[in-house]
Amino acid sequence: MKNYGEKIAYYRRVKGISQSELAEKLNLTRQAISRWERGKTEPDLDSIILLCKIFGISTDEFLLEEAIEYEDKRSSSSMNDKEEEPQVAEHVTEEVVETIEAETAENTGKETEEIAAAESKDESREDCKDVLVVEREKKQNKYPNVKRPLGIFKLPLWISMTSVWAVLLIAVIIGSQFAFAYKKTINSFLGLRMYYLVEDEEAAEDEDTEYFKSNYENKDEVNAETKKLSLQEQREGTTILWNKDDAFPLGKVSVSLFGLGSFAYCNSGNGSGAAYAGIDMKTAFENAGLKVNPVLWNNLKGQTDYWRIDDNYKQYHKKTSEIPWEKQNASASSYGEYSDAAIYVLTRESGEVGWGNDLKTTGAGTIDGDYFSLFDREKQVIRQLVALRKNGTFKKLVVLLNTAEGIGFRHLSEFESDIDACVWIGQGGTYGLEEVGRILTGESTPSGHLPDTFVYSGLSAPASVNHEYDVYENLSGKDWGSDEGSYSGAGRGYFMAHYTVYAEGIYIGYKYYETRYEDTILKQGNANGAAGAKCSTNGWNYSEEVAYPYGYGLSYTTFDYGTPTFTPNADGSYTVKITVTNTGDKDGADAVQVYVQRPYTEHDKRYKIEQAAVNLVGFKKTGVIKAGGTEDVEIKVAADAFKTYDAFDKKTYIREAGKYYLTVAEDSHKATNNILAAKGKTKADGMDEDGNVKLVKEITFTDNDYTTFTKSSTGATITNKFDDCDWNTYENKDSTNITYLSRSDWNGTYPKKVKLTVNAKMYDDLDWDKEYAADPNDKMPKYGEQNGLTLIMLRGKDYDDPAWDDLLDETTLEEQIELMKAAYGTASMTSIVKPGERVSDGPLGIQRNFTATSLLAATFNEELAEKVGELMGEYAFHTKKGGIYAPGANMHRSMYGGRGYEYYSEDTFLSSRMLAMQVRGIQSVGVYVNIKHFVLNDQDSSRKGISTWVSEQALREIYLETFRACVEEENAMGVMTGFNRVGTTWCGALSALNNGVLREEWGFKGFVISDCPWQIYMGTVDGLFGGNDCILYESIDLTQYEKAKTNATIALKLREATKHILYVVANSSSMNGYSSATKIIPITSWWWSNAIIGLIVGFAALFAISAVMLALTIILRLRYKAACSSYGVTTKEYETYYKAEIYEKPKPVKIGKLYVPRNLFISITAIVLAIVIAGLSFGTVGIVGAVKSANHKCGHVCLVCGGCKDKTCEEKNCATKCPGNHKVADITGETYTFEAEDALIVENTTSGTKKAQKGKEGIDKTSPDNTQYKSYPSGNAYIYKLSQAEAGTEVKFKIYADRKCAAGLIMRMGHTSRDVDLTSIFKIKVNGKAINPQGNIVFGTYDKETEQLYFAWRDTDIGVITLKEGVNDITFVKTQTGLNFDCIKLVSSAKLETPKECEEHTFIEYTVDKAPTETTEGTLYSYCSVCGKETTETLPAISEANGYKKTVTKEATIDETGEAEWTYTFNEKEYKFKTTIAKLPDTTPKTTYLFEAEDSEITSVNGNVTVGIADSASGGKYIDKMSAEANGASLTFRITAEKDCSVDFTVRSIKHYQDERPFDGQYSIIINGTTYKTGFVVEPNTNPDDKATIWTTFYDFKVLEGVPLKKGENTIVLARAGLALNLDAIKIDSSAKLSWSEKSSTGSSLTIEAEDCTLGGTAKIATSDSSYDVNNPSGGKFVGGLSAKVGSVTFTVTAKNACKATFILCYGNKTSDGDRKFDTKYSLTVNGTAYTSNILFNLNTDSKTHYFGWEEYVVCTVDLVEGDNTFVLTSKGVTASNIDYFKLESSDELTFKKA
Repeated sequence: MKNYGEKIAYYRRVKGISQSELAEKLNLTRQAISRWERGKTEPDLDSIILLCKIFGISTDEFLLEEAIEYEDKRSSSSMNDKEEEPQVAEHVTEEVVETIEAETAENTGKETEEIAAAESKDESREDCKDVLVVEREKKQNKYPNVKRPLGIFKLPLWISMTSVWAVLLIAVIIGSQFAFAYKKTINSFLGLRMYYLVEDEEAAEDEDTEYFKSNYENKDEVNAETKKLSLQEQREGTTILWNKDDAFPLGKVSVSLFGLGSFAYCNSGNGSGAAYAGIDMKTAFENAGLKVNPVLWNNLKGQTDYWRIDDNYKQYHKKTSEIPWEKQNASASSYGEYSDAAIYVLTRESGEVGWGNDLKTTGAGTIDGDYFSLFDREKQVIRQLVALRKNGTFKKLVVLLNTAEGIGFRHLSEFESDIDACVWIGQGGTYGLEEVGRILTGESTPSGHLPDTFVYSGLSAPASVNHEYDVYENLSGKDWGSDEGSYSGAGRGYFMAHYTVYAEGIYIGYKYYETRYEDTILKQGNANGAAGAKCSTNGWNYSEEVAYPYGYGLSYTTFDYGTPTFTPNADGSYTVKITVTNTGDKDGADAVQVYVQRPYTEHDKRYKIEQAAVNLVGFKKTGVIKAGGTEDVEIKVAADAFKTYDAFDKKTYIREAGKYYLTVAEDSHKATNNILAAKGKTKADGMDEDGNVKLVKEITFTDNDYTTFTKSSTGATITNKFDDCDWNTYENKDSTNITYLSRSDWNGTYPKKVKLTVNAKMYDDLDWDKEYAADPNDKMPKYGEQNGLTLIMLRGKDYDDPAWDDLLDETTLEEQIELMKAAYGTASMTSIVKPGERVSDGPLGIQRNFTATSLLAATFNEELAEKVGELMGEYAFHTKKGGIYAPGANMHRSMYGGRGYEYYSEDTFLSSRMLAMQVRGIQSVGVYVNIKHFVLNDQDSSRKGISTWVSEQALREIYLETFRACVEEENAMGVMTGFNRVGTTWCGALSALNNGVLREEWGFKGFVISDCPWQIYMGTVDGLFGGNDCILYESIDLTQYEKAKTNATIALKLREATKHILYVVANSSSMNGYSSATKIIPITSWWWSNAIIGLIVGFAALFAISAVMLALTIILRLRYKAACSSYGVTTKEYETYYKAEIYEKPKPVKIGKLYVPRNLFISITAIVLAIVIAGLSFGTVGIVGAVKSANHKCGHVCLVCGGCKDKTCEEKNCATKCPGNHKVADITGETYTFEAEDALIVENTTSGTKKAQKGKEGIDKTSPDNTQYKSYPSGNAYIYKLSQAEAGTEVKFKIYADRKCAAGLIMRMGHTSRDVDLTSIFKIKVNGKAINPQGNIVFGTYDKETEQLYFAWRDTDIGVITLKEGVNDITFVKTQTGLNFDCIKLVSSAKLETPKECEEHTFIEYTVDKAPTETTEGTLYSYCSVCGKETTETLPAISEANGYKKTVTKEATIDETGEAEWTYTFNEKEYKFKTTIAKLPDTTPKTTYLFEAEDSEITSVNGNVTVGIADSASGGKYIDKMSAEANGASLTFRITAEKDCSVDFTVRSIKHYQDERPFDGQYSIIINGTTYKTGFVVEPNTNPDDKATIWTTFYDFKVLEGVPLKKGENTIVLARAGLALNLDAIKIDSSAKLSWSEKSSTGSSLTIEAEDCTLGGTAKIATSDSSYDVNNPSGGKFVGGLSAKVGSVTFTVTAKNACKATFILCYGNKTSDGDRKFDTKYSLTVNGTAYTSNILFNLNTDSKTHYFGWEEYVVCTVDLVEGDNTFVLTSKGVTASNIDYFKLESSDELTFKKA
């Protein structure tokens, strides 16, 4: 190779040409020439020809001339031996060959004209080739045995190829392990399914599987509504802090935006739940009508050194504190045109911030060191803007606070007097900025109230002292693994080392600031000490620590509160009512708040119970109140508001004796001042403002209540469960104690950093993966049973229904374990047809559009929270998500929490109510929640494994209470535990928390899931025992779970966790589309998995091929080397001088302007094709297979022939097609007979008389009477008279099949004298689906010679049907006519039989056979899905009295009727029926009708009710002593209305002298069976003039309006419900004429004179008395002699039919009477049956008619039999009076049989 290079260099120098000049002539690079001359490469033939032309020599001269300086002696000698041959140097020939063979890229430039000319010279090329041919022939003759390997066998090539394929193969194999471990997540991301559904052909046609329905057509509609609601969130949450001289709103003016936050706006915190970015602030404000300074905007946005964009969350984040003022002010020349207002945006971001970091309390680079203080640059910008405001550059200066939880106001407040307005806008999600723009212009009115206390320094909160984590002193650095800040590779010690102490106890947020403030005013508890004073100048001062109190918020208008009423309720709650007046000139909304103060007692101090000065216990957001308008607000304060937790004495909730205060207030501080004012304090005592006493209610409880609150809603006993979570009561701690903050000594107990250490026992407690020995009493559960159940069948079943055990028995252990890997969804379970459903994260909704949760809390609007929840659920519903990891419900313990934007507030009650409403909304569409993070995950730094130490009182009252309502009241179905420990135990493994409180106390029925990503300390089995059901991680260690294979106790815990998950999924929208016949076919491969497998196989094949080629190359090269050695030459020498083959150099391949050497191009192409072929050969097949398996597995297999029933199916496994038209004869197997007389007949009757009958049982075949039976019916019986039954009558057979099968159906019928089509007799249904028999089936005529008419029993083939495994329902529905029906026969290879009746019919499914109406009952048909046992139930007629609930779907009008939907619940299933509503009454003026109470039917329980006499009473009489009665006493008014009407109801009663009395607490008003609640409160009688006559001073109270009365008789009952007061009368305002009903208004009335009866004992007939006027008795006679001794009256009444009758007695009232009860004076028997009565006889006010004050009394209702009925009335000798007559009223005809 040297000769070429040396020759070129030699001739180039001779010609005086430089390398660059030569390169230019050849159209090559200088480097190419240099490589030639250095022997690195060689010129090709074309280049040699051109070189010769340039150098002025011939090609022969260039090729044949000896080397200039380095002659090869051996070559020279060889040439001398062959003088006759051409004098050609062999080494030259060899180099030419190499040149031709290996052309390089550097020599492939564009061909020049010289090259083209040289190519045209064929002679030169041919001469050169001749020389090469001669050399080749010479060499071949000299070395005949040397065979150089082909060019493909190159060692470097195959070494590199083998290495490449090996590396790729290993990489794909490793990657595949991760891919298959996360297959569920990958498929979820790619939108691929893990299974497909097959609907059994036998599925019922009418089965409605849309269990949850959306209110929106599609996701786009949901998104549109989401935007509207987000704007409302922003509008109602934005809070004005100050607004001097009504500077705000600005109007549509020109503004300049300042500050990093103006374009680096935080629409939410960061992290997995962050909101998507919307339009920028400039665009949003301009859309609202503001003109925004574009020069300044572009300037700030161009300062890229001071901001960055986070691509993960598409929002701006700050890199430094603020853009320096000089850079912002560089746009000063543009201010003039945009000078109406300068808007400065102050921003703080929050979130997971690097996955688990809180915001700094120190070292943040701010003026005070903490993150919420101002940075120097921020303060500089504000100072300069104030200066520009003062000098007139800007007319107004507005500050917008873009934070989740506030800002430290210490430095901002310095400029408050110079800033016109300051507004907290929160973090507005995707759309919020658009509404902020409208708020600025005044188009929208903000109405937010702060969800947190805004302070001058966040460090003033006692929680901030221990907010950042600490490290146990003796664990620092021990077995930490990687560095402290990283979780990757962390050792066991790292996950044990961190802790935090909630030393502040219950005093977070306003509960600290307001309580300490009250104590400073009351001068107690060292409240004004220096401890905790961060901004105060002399001790602790509220006004120097708190900038704006909790609940504070201004508006564009002002509001005034009227005097509230506080009404106690029977359940211990209070109803607060107040009128809110808009006193301003703009419309606006307000948030009314109610606070309670509980007493701080000596018992509290002794037993370490803490009490806050005020606690929010109720709130209500008004609607938009027009300027000058009012709105009445009602708020209920629960009885729980008065309880407190006593952890050290009673160890449960108690309500202490003492004074309690309820107050309505605008914020927490006004509430405190109101209560202080009620205690007599004023500004003179140090208050910063006087309180409003009229807004306060003082309540005194005289006794301690240690029982009422000791039981939870489930009935579980509430007691201490968290002693091990409080360091002071934790049994394995060291001697260190924590001092919790106490109002008994603020200064001495203020929190300090606490240093804790770990001992050996505590180390064991901190450890995880405990060993759980099997309980010897536990037995391994069943797996893989075949009970015929699927998950959807248990939808709606009670959690404790035993069917769940049968369902769980069907699952496999492997399925249960797979279910525990619940990363963003749960796995499918083929055994029970459980879908694999997807779940997404989304504290701001899966759509990630809503505002930060803290801004939603600022709305104080529960209805809005519910609507937000609804849309979160709707979006999940439309994106096929079964659940959502939301809402977040941790507390704003301090403002430094990393994820405060996800949580509501510092207040428990507000958080609890907003959470409950969101949960209600989300779950309304069947999407389940996972409320998070349960519990105490209020910090994020070192959150993984951090130990949280807390007192039980704080844990229960603050942190657990937030979660309680959404579980107890809204049935939240999912809970997510936190990363943290509570005490030493990971909260997911803390049984006291998840099992004790969540399930036992609160009644939680859902499942508990861990947070993600799972960490090693979050023990899987630890979680099972602690109540954490599953892990939010897909690639978890299953070792612990697999212990369930041998450990029955673990297996049962795993089964329990499985049940929790299945219960939730069964009742979620994930089951939409699933019927009882749905089956799951798992998909085991997908396009990506098949592609991976294809790549593995392809790379493995290529690796194998390369390895083989490498081996062959090595072998051939060794042989080649050996052959060369045999001639005494090396392979290099041989290849240099004795080339085996000579060929012409191929031309390069031209790609665009680039020339690529052909060999290089071929090599690259071969590699690429190999990869493509490898992928496609396997991957493509896999993709196609996966697509076909995912979308086209047909499953339409014929059970008769095994072929595919889908004629268009292209599935490769379905090549055999079913011919169809199978006959019964095609079925092989046994024939089973099922008798028609054993089937159930369900007649569709209108007459009420059944026609079809089962009969002719026990036919005597030998009897002459049965000669008609030439062929006898199977089973000796049949069904007859079907022809007389009405169409729709059904004959139902229940058949059990041991497996799915095809069956031939045969009917055995009695033929007649004419042909009858099957379709004219029956329609046949199999499992609810109609079958279509092949061909026209006809039952022919009977043979008159051998058969009897109607009894010609013959078998007829109907066709082939499909039976499912389990119980099948074969139903024959009559169409027109009918034949005698003997039996059916089924031919099948499966075992068929009649189902055995269940011992307990657990699986009952109900359908309405006959719908009820308002006047008729209905029939409910039911059958057992296991055994087929069938029953009927009666549905009562429709009315609310019968348990129906009514929903009006169309309001009635005067001219037309409306519609109502009635819901009836039976066996936990709802049935709906529609009825009409009568048209509205006309507007005829109403007349007032008065009905005296003393004229009503009086029912007494204990005989205390009397008729009093008073001139003040209408009619002179009234009902007295009802208060002394027991509940059950009542007054019944029977009133007849001329027509249907709507009436107003007024009661004449008295007022109590002491306190107000809710009317519903006195009487229940029941009208025609419907109970009406009035809500009316009877105020106390405060008139001193009425005190003497208070019990007889009557007032009219209108208690009801618009109550319907029907035409005819109406029954109005006033039933005692409590301490009922005296009642005079009722007044009814009606447009229809009303009157007392005649007592015999319906049916017959029979009067029986007492003297016509049979008398016994002392009873006697009398006509007069010498001392008393007998007062004209009916008939002139009466029966006496009953007052002192026993006498009896007997008579007989004949009833035409059995019936009921009302027994009425005409009794002679006495002027004085002892016990006036009927049962005391008389006994009554009818046909030997004793009857009792609660009636009370009245006193006679006329002394002249003593014993003769005749009055009728309705005694009771009696039962009469058809025929004679004997009545016996016997006196008991206890001052019983005279009897005039008896009356019987009945709907039946009655006659008196006179003795």
